[in-house]
Amino acid sequence: MTGKTIRESLATIGVIASLAFVGTEIRQNNQLAEAAAYQELGIATADDWLEAALSPELNSLYWGRIRAGDDPEWWATLTQAERDQMASVLVSTFRMFENVYRQVELGLLPPEALQSMGWTTTIQDGPPTIWPDLRPLMDSTFIDFIEGAWGI
Repeated sequence: MTGKTIRESLATIGVIASLAFVGTEIRQNNQLAEAAAYQELGIATADDWLEAALSPELNSLYWGRIRAGDDPEWWATLTQAERDQMASVLVSTFRMFENVYRQVELGLLPPEALQSMGWTTTIQDGPPTIWPDLRPLMDSTFIDFIEGAWGI
C-alpha cells in the first residue's frame, strides 16, 4: 500500500465515522425533542386537572361532563355561566389535541401520542354538542382531521 492509498483509506474511514456520529446526534436530538414535547403535554394536562381540582365548581363540571358524556339533557341543566365555563374547558382540551396533532404531523411525536391523551374516547364520543361553537376557533387542517375521524 502506498502512502496515498493509506491516506485515502483513513479519510474514507473518517468520513464514515463522522456520518455515523452525525446520525447518532440527530437521533438523540429527535429523542430529546419528543421527550420535551411529552413533558410539555404532561405539564399542560396536569395543570388543567389541578386547576379543576382546586375549584369545586369547575371540578364538578369536569366530572359531570365526563359522567354525562355529550348528553344534551346534561348541557340543558347548566346555567349560561356553566355552559360558558365548559366551552372554555373544551376549547382548552381541543387546543391540546390540536397541538399534539401538529406535533404528530411534524414527526415530533408518534401517532400513539393522540391515543395517550384520550383521543380514541373523544372520537368514539363524537362531536360535542357545542362543536359548532368550537369549530371556528380551530385551524382548518385540524378541523378536517377531527371531522374526518368523526365521519362528518
